Amino acid sequence: MGGRISHRDSLGPMTDLKPCPFCGGDAEPVSSQVAEDGTETWVYCKHCGARTEGIEAAYSEHEAAAIEWNERPLFQVERERVDDLETALRLANIALDNSLKELKATND
Repeated sequence: MGGRISHRDSLGPMTDLKPCPFCGGDAEPVSSQVAEDGTETWVYCKHCGARTEGIEAAYSEHEAAAIEWNERPLFQVERERVDDLETALRLANIALDNSLKELKATND
């Protein structure tokens, strides 16, 4: 890579970018000239640095980069981990509710 890098201000209109799926941070598109007639465009999180793969073309692929950012799926392992954590949270909430009911019953 190399060459001139430009940020959203100079890219023109784009699809609105969703927050980062990993940290919730703001995302920003970036373009870099990679050859005399080629530009690479990607989107990255300004907080944690997560990013899409670069899209190389004869012109900046602003919309394509934004769509890739907004629609990329979580990796299967991450999805399974999120599911496990959500299940653990539900079970902890049930246990807490039961404990509070028991405590209330003993105080009445």
